Formats: sequence, C-alpha cells, structure tokens
Amino acid sequence: MTGPLYDSLAKTLATIRKDYGADVLSNRRRLNGLLIDRMPDNKREIRVLLDAVDDGALTTFETTSADQTGMQIDRLAAVMESQRGTRLDLAQQVIAACAYAVGQGKLPSQLYGTGPQQPSPAPDDDWVGVSEPVKPPPQDNTGDTKDSASVMDWLQDNKPIVAGAAAAIALLFTGLQVILPGDGGTGPSDDSGGGNVQVSFPQYDDSLGYYGELADFEVAERSTLSPALEGLVPLTLPGGDVITTQQLMDQGINGQDFALVDSWSAPHPRGLPYAYNMPNAGQPGTFSDQIQADVEATLAEISGGRKDFPFVFYTENVARWDGYNAALRALNAGYLNVFWYRGGYQSYEAAGLETVASRGGE
Repeated sequence: MTGPLYDSLAKTLATIRKDYGADVLSNRRRLNGLLIDRMPDNKREIRVLLDAVDDGALTTFETTSADQTGMQIDRLAAVMESQRGTRLDLAQQVIAACAYAVGQGKLPSQLYGTGPQQPSPAPDDDWVGVSEPVKPPPQDNTGDTKDSASVMDWLQDNKPIVAGAAAAIALLFTGLQVILPGDGGTGPSDDSGGGNVQVSFPQYDDSLGYYGELADFEVAERSTLSPALEGLVPLTLPGGDVITTQQLMDQGINGQDFALVDSWSAPHPRGLPYAYNMPNAGQPGTFSDQIQADVEATLAEISGGRKDFPFVFYTENVARWDGYNAALRALNAGYLNVFWYRGGYQSYEAAGLETVASRGGE
C-alpha cells in the first residue's frame, strides 16, 4: 500500500460509498468484506474502523456541518478510547477517515500527520486493535507474568520450530493452558495448526484480550469446513463477523437479540448462560451432508425461519475449529447475521463471568 495508511483507508471508504451508495455503510458485514477485498493487509485497521462505524461515526458526519467536524472527531475518538480501549491517536485517524469518506473533512494525514505507513505488526505496542475496556481480573501470585506480546512475537519469528519446542514455549507463558492432542500431522490445511502443540495465555492482556482472543496466529481464513477440530484459528470469518468478550457482554450486535450456540463438540460440564447446545454443528464434512441438513433444521426452528436472525457460535477457545465450522454452516444456509465468538468459553471464563452447567453435560 502506498501513501499514508489512514489516508488510503479514507479514500477506499469514500470510493466504496461512491460505488455502492451510502446504504452500504450501514451494512457492517458487507462493508467489512468490501474493505478487506481492497485492503487485505490491513484487517486490524479495518476492525477499528468498523468499531467507529458501530459508534455512529459515519452517520454523525452525514449530518455535521464542516465547522463542527474537528470537534466531532475529538468527541468520537474520546468515546472509543474510554469505552473500547483504542489508543486516542489511532481513533482520531480512523474517525477522520470516516469524516473524509462522507465529504466532511480533510485526509487524516492533513489533520494528525501521516500515522503508520505500513500495516501494524501483530501484536505489539503499535497494535491498532481494540483492547478490552473492562478491568482485567487480578493476577495470582503463583509466578511472574511474562510480556505476552513479546512471547507472541517470538512465536511468529520461530514458527517452524514451535511444534518441536512445546516444552520450551510452556516455560515462556503463564496463565490458563490448553493442550492440543497430537493428530499425526492431519490438521487442517492453510496452516490451520494441529499436531503436538502447546499454547497458553494469561487471563488478560491489553493486546491479546481475554485468554488470547485477539492473538494473530497468521492462519488463513477458509470458506470450507476444517477437516480437523484441533488447531489454531484465523482472525476472521469470511462472510461473518468476529466478536470479543466485551462485545458479547454489551450485546453490541446491531442492537438486536441473538441466539448463542454452543458448538463445542467435546464433552464439557459447563458453558455460557442461555446457550443452545449443538455439539455436532461444527463437525467436519461438506455443506451437502446430513449434518448440514440437521443444522439448518435446528437453526430454522430457533429463528422462526428468519434468515436475518443473529446467531453467535462459540467453542472452547482459539485452538478449536468447531465454532468456526458451525458459523460457516450457518452462512452456507443463507443466514445473514452470523457471528463467531473466537475466544469462546475460556475467554468468557477468564473475564470472570458466570458460567452455567452445560446443556450437553459431560
């Protein structure tokens, strides 16, 4: 990408508005897809932009006079900083991009300087994503907590040897643990993970969220069902949206009610409150198999046949694919508001939220 990053974001958003009309700006899923198609290396920046859109940035500037633009940018940026945990300077750049897109402001670089010139590295002090505004749970005193961001950088730099160095990696992390059983190298394609890998995260980290729910493993998203359920997962879901623990707590999904679906296929004694239990929904297979037919029948019953009814799918954590598979099955069935709670049960539990006895039992 050439030119200042947020200037490019502003120009791209303006082009999308011109090409598809102003209504596209109120369709979060479609806007996300259009932005990613044009700026595939800037998913984190796009995520922050979509948060600004959810906070009303675009609609605000549609009705704001030019002399009020600067004040509105500062106001909305302060809201993102306080409520979403976004760095103020980055929030200002993104919201300035929104103002420019609707013809109510200058390019971000003309207001706040050039900002970052390249896609932000993952994840470090310059990460532009959203950190959870909820106060993190207190740390225990069982040992020193390492810098999780630096550990993730180490993992990325030494990716080829991670599988053979599980014991060493375990020494670098503290916090909750998930151990992936070996599958003889038969894990998902697209570098989806699998094999003898041990991964762990602290309960909360400013960059990684609750139990690593924002961690980027550089795994490519896929539109077909993963053939294995154990393995590190992508950051994004093609055609759907990814939500965080904070967003789930806020029920910030278009302001609508939604159905929470437990797709964790392994037996588990506890789950999230009010979740429907669909342990087979995330199983491997095809979109024409019997599982797909069963999933479609159950979703139709829950939604009353409404294709716009929001569904949120989850599983254990960021090292399982059954929640992702279940979301893909729902998208293939034609549902328009499909959400994947990437962090799943362990992120929810790490946030100190109340869990309940699972309907699936043990």
